[in-house]
Amino acid sequence: MALKIQWYKKAETKFDKILKRVEDDWGKKSAKDLIQKVNRVFDLLTKYPELGTVEVPDRNIRGILIVKQLRIFYVPGQNSIKIIQVFDTRENPKRKPK
Repeated sequence: MALKIQWYKKAETKFDKILKRVEDDWGKKSAKDLIQKVNRVFDLLTKYPELGTVEVPDRNIRGILIVKQLRIFYVPGQNSIKIIQVFDTRENPKRKPK
């Protein structure tokens, strides 16, 4: 059985801001393409939750690069994948969740 994706509100808000910026800078098609890429990665994560790299071992936080400019941090659980943070790597490429 595949896991469900659950967004933390802060991560969802950040992703919406990134989508808006992509749409403003490169158009609606680019924003739709980004959504499709995220959904493809989420499809993989629901089947293979250990796919991302371990970023914070003591909290089981994993990260996965969606595209060069977008990194998502998540915590795999028994029934769900919790999306805890979304980063635009152009803002601070080395930043990780705490």
